[in-house]
Amino acid sequence: MEKIRLFFIDNLRILLITLIMMIHLSITYGGEGSWYYRDGQADTLSSILLTWHNAAVQAFSMGLLFMIAGYFTPGSYDRKGPRQYLKDRLLRLGIPMLCYDFIIGIVAYRHNWLTRISGPMGRLWLCLAIISIVIVFPALFVLGGAIKGNIDAFTGGLHWQCFTYALWEQFTGVALIITLLALFHKRLNRQGKLTRAMSGSAYTAYIIHAPVIILVAIAIRNISLYPLLKFVLAVLISVPLCFGIGNIIRKLPLARRILALDVWRQRRKADFIQHALGIDIGLDPEPAPALICLFEQYGLAEIGFLPVFKIKLVARF
Repeated sequence: MEKIRLFFIDNLRILLITLIMMIHLSITYGGEGSWYYRDGQADTLSSILLTWHNAAVQAFSMGLLFMIAGYFTPGSYDRKGPRQYLKDRLLRLGIPMLCYDFIIGIVAYRHNWLTRISGPMGRLWLCLAIISIVIVFPALFVLGGAIKGNIDAFTGGLHWQCFTYALWEQFTGVALIITLLALFHKRLNRQGKLTRAMSGSAYTAYIIHAPVIILVAIAIRNISLYPLLKFVLAVLISVPLCFGIGNIIRKLPLARRILALDVWRQRRKADFIQHALGIDIGLDPEPAPALICLFEQYGLAEIGFLPVFKIKLVARF
C-alpha cells in the first residue's frame, strides 16, 4: 500500500495536546470536572461555557489521540510478530490502550482510513457536529436539570440523563473525529519550522503540562479578571510554555533515553527505508547510516510516517 507523508497527523496531534491542556485550565476556572487546582469560584455563565467546551473536547480528544498512536503501530507489529507485539503492549499500556492501539489503529492503517475521508463527508459530519454541540447539548443540559445544578444525574447511575449524555458524547466524538481528519488532511497537510518543533515536542509537552499549567494558574491568581478572560490568558501563557519547555527537555541526553526518543526516531527511519525502498533493514541496519544522513539532508525522515512515494524518492536522489 503506497503512502504519502502524513504531516496532517502530526499537526492534529499538536491540536489534541493543546485541547487537553485547555480542558484542565477550563476546570481550573470553573468548568465541570476534576483537577488538582481551582482558582476561586466562577460565575454561572463561565461555568456553563467552560463545561460546554469540556464536554465537546472530551467527546473525541483522547480517543482520537489513541487511534492516531495506534495508526503507527503496524510497523512495530510487522517487525515483532503478533505474540511479542501483544505482550509488549499489554505489559506497557494495558487492555484499554491495547484495544485502541491494536484493533482500531491497525485496522485504520491497513484500510488507509485516515486519508480516505472525502471533503463532502467531512462537511456532512461537521454539520452534524455543530447541530449536536450547539443545539442538542444545550437542550439536554436544560431538560436534564443541569442548569439548576443537577449535575450528578449526568455523571453516573440509572438516570436517563446519564444514558442520553453517553449517546451524545459518542456521536459527537465520531462526528468531530471525521471532521478533523478531513479538514487537516485537506488544509493542514504541511509543516513549517514551528509546527515541526511543536510536533517533536508534543509528547514531552503532554507529560509536563500538569505542573506547568498549575504553576501558571497560581502565578496569575491575584490578577483581577473575569474567569473566561483569565482562562484565555492562562491558555496563551501555558500552551507555548509547555511546548517550549518540552522542546528543551527532549534534547537533553537523559530525557532522550527516558522518553525513548532515539528509539522512536530510529524506528521511524527504519520504517521509512523499509516501506519506501522495499528493503527490510530492521531497527539498526548496517548500511542505513549513509541513507539516513541523505534523508535528513533533504528533510524526509524527520517527522511522520512513510514520507514520500517511492518514485519521488528515486527522482530526488
